Amino acid sequence: MKKVLATVAVSTALIMGGAVAASAAGIEMEGSVRSRGLSEQRVAQDSAPYNTYDTTVRLGMKSMPSDNLTGYILLETGSTSGDTYTWGNESATTLTRGGTQAVGQLGLLQAWVNYKATPTISFKIGHQSVAPGTKQFVNHENSGDDAIFINYDPMASTHAHIALVKLSEGTTNDNSDDLDAYALVATHKFNDAFKMGVNYIYLKGSAEQSETGSGALFPGLALSNLGIDATYKMGALTLSGDVNLQFGEIGSDGTAAGTTDADGYAFQLGVDYKIDNSNVGLLFAQGSGYDEDATGNDKAGNAFVNFIGDSAYQVYIPGYRIVTPGSFSQKVLGETINSQGSNSGLSNLTLYQLNAKTATKCALTDKPLTIRGALSYMTTTEDVANYSGNREDKIGTELDIVAAWALTSNLTYQVEAAYLWTGDVYKTSATYAPEDIYFLRHGITMKF
Repeated sequence: MKKVLATVAVSTALIMGGAVAASAAGIEMEGSVRSRGLSEQRVAQDSAPYNTYDTTVRLGMKSMPSDNLTGYILLETGSTSGDTYTWGNESATTLTRGGTQAVGQLGLLQAWVNYKATPTISFKIGHQSVAPGTKQFVNHENSGDDAIFINYDPMASTHAHIALVKLSEGTTNDNSDDLDAYALVATHKFNDAFKMGVNYIYLKGSAEQSETGSGALFPGLALSNLGIDATYKMGALTLSGDVNLQFGEIGSDGTAAGTTDADGYAFQLGVDYKIDNSNVGLLFAQGSGYDEDATGNDKAGNAFVNFIGDSAYQVYIPGYRIVTPGSFSQKVLGETINSQGSNSGLSNLTLYQLNAKTATKCALTDKPLTIRGALSYMTTTEDVANYSGNREDKIGTELDIVAAWALTSNLTYQVEAAYLWTGDVYKTSATYAPEDIYFLRHGITMKF
């Protein structure tokens, strides 16, 4: 870590020292420092709440040596499982030296080159964000993937690209243990009122389990996801919707009995009405789940499978802070099914939401202040077997409030709060009444 930071410091000094050369090459520096405090109560009988502080540091550099060539590097603290380091993780024995070094890796969040070969065709190659469509199937904005993008922009209102993404390499001399993605994305803005997008993604896992042995990653995965989204505006009213349909195979051992066919889906329908600087809206969203009434492998095949990162989507608690019961994404990803701390998104979630947001100015600082609130009633799409043959579907009602204050230029303070009045789907016995779940996180972010 020290060597990496020293290298960054020296490089920065060289860049600052060569200001004339940097200016000629079109180099821009940027970055951010974010520190947050977290307190949350998860679903576990008589469990203590989680209380931590964490920090994320980003340092980026963009170079534009010519009008048709751009390079970008973004460094970030964290690890392969997150973008933060937790305060106080250092060994106490280091205090005898008068302090501690903040523990955490400094890795490449993005590192890509974008070459515009013609006025309409460009190539973007390297480690970059991958988040097609409305980000319900794949969203790696906060992590990035190694990919090749070929972009086609015939006009300002139309965009299309194909992408080849290497999600997992495995052994370099064995192509049977890789995980690859192939994507085709197209968007078009027909006019100021109507725009539409289509995306197709094909995920290819390792070979069949019988061919690769017990160490294979994603054996037999050959999953296709077709996504369609559209937005239509009529004055102050905005209608939006998207759907993801899945087909192919989630996994296979080379036999019909050992093959799980994909049949998952997810969709959202939203309406939003704008009043001056405020909006009020309704949202209905649903994703298919693990079907207890199906037979054999169809139980899992009916669930919506997704590959999404560490971000809140429709709500904060189910699908983000805790896995929605009956979601099957974690099994496909090789994780423990129904584990905590892994995003499941819309998988096995049905949601009815009333939301509102406003943008104003803080009375104390006269700087921008935004507030968003949402009240959501949720069930599992498919009933969940939770104890002794009992099945439930009531997740509960969640209240979310998010506020962000611009304290001064480039400095923002944000509060995220969520409270879930839990339903019977979280019961583990006939006599156990599950505790309500809360999530509270606040933090300050400086950008430069």
